[in-house]
Amino acid sequence: MIRLLFNIPFLIKHAYLIFRFESWNKSKIEKFQIKQFKKIFEKAIKLPFYKEIYKDIDLSTIHINSIADLQKLPIIHKELCRKLKYEDYFISNAIPHTITTPTSGSTGKPFHIQIPARIEMIPALKVLYAMRQYGWNPTWKGLEIWREDNSTHKGFMRKLGLLQSISIFKPLDEIKECIEQKQPDFLFCNRSFYMILADYFERIGFSYTPKFLLCTAEEVRPEHRQRLETFFNAKLLNIYGCMESPTLAYTCPECNNMHIFESTAIVEVVNKRDIDGETFGDIVLTNLTNNIMPFVRYKTGDVVKVIDSTCTCGRKSQIIGDIIGRSDDVIHLPDGRVLNYIHFWQRFRKPLLIDNPYLIQQYKVLYFKETNTIKFLFRLTRPNSETEEIIQSIMQNAFNDIQHTYEIVDTLPISKSGKYKIVEIIE
Repeated sequence: MIRLLFNIPFLIKHAYLIFRFESWNKSKIEKFQIKQFKKIFEKAIKLPFYKEIYKDIDLSTIHINSIADLQKLPIIHKELCRKLKYEDYFISNAIPHTITTPTSGSTGKPFHIQIPARIEMIPALKVLYAMRQYGWNPTWKGLEIWREDNSTHKGFMRKLGLLQSISIFKPLDEIKECIEQKQPDFLFCNRSFYMILADYFERIGFSYTPKFLLCTAEEVRPEHRQRLETFFNAKLLNIYGCMESPTLAYTCPECNNMHIFESTAIVEVVNKRDIDGETFGDIVLTNLTNNIMPFVRYKTGDVVKVIDSTCTCGRKSQIIGDIIGRSDDVIHLPDGRVLNYIHFWQRFRKPLLIDNPYLIQQYKVLYFKETNTIKFLFRLTRPNSETEEIIQSIMQNAFNDIQHTYEIVDTLPISKSGKYKIVEIIE
């Protein structure tokens, strides 16, 4: 709390920027972004990773005065970060007043991100701004259906009474009773669990209409939006982002486009191509707030629909369209429990991804529908008796309530669609 109080001026500054940037014209936004970029870039070029990336470039000849000038710099991606041991540098060098958190591992390979502790609250400020666009005010109470989470910003919101929580691991009937008792003004969970709730509520004849649905951590396709908004009779506010740049964009309440939070990131769309008659491209981002582990022109792996015009809602921020990301299956157990990738990621997060960051390269969860069995597959960084014992201990402690088997493998399969899935059902 003392650290939070110390950082209040910093947070006030960012709150002002977040709540004002959409009223700026393009020229003012770009001028601000370039100013912030130069500060981040100055930090980046001192790190071994970027020294290697830029070793063949005479940086004295590179002048970044516009977003277009960023094309003078190479694009980086997660595999390159791994190859040049970017995350290893931070794991092995303890930096005070920082937080390390793993990604969800959408490629099956969790990646560890280190951020300054004081910017942890910035995503919460962006979420509050997005909620304001949907009519939210501080008298509205929310219910989070998520993992047990003691993060600073959520704890602060709970103390203010703005957010209550129930674990996503609870049975559906308990979650329904919680909603019925508390009557929250809005819900917050991931898209696939909203779909589970809608199906369950429809099956038991339970009706609940929030003021809006807050959603994150998964792609939301038009059919998902139509199903959820129709059933709950409420707008769906989707927050898009990644650990490399949290809370990157939010859905427009009028048009369903994604508005970029341009005060905290630069988003480029590259490699544009035609897919089914529409133009899509790859997202390349530059985080403007993380000066500890900078991401400069980082390719996220997400493909996005290109929208070159401004949004008809009148907001002046950059917009993008539908995002094609990971699409995982949902497991329905015979005892009525329903599991999606958040359930598995939460249980793996501390013992496997934080306490033992070098243990695995990839993981995957298979559910064999015919036999109702779950099998975990692991690619270990250094397979030996010691690392296999650690896996055995983690599985016994984290999944003692789920019948399962596990196997150490050399390679992991992709799905029939050609995409990698963390959770996949085998018919």
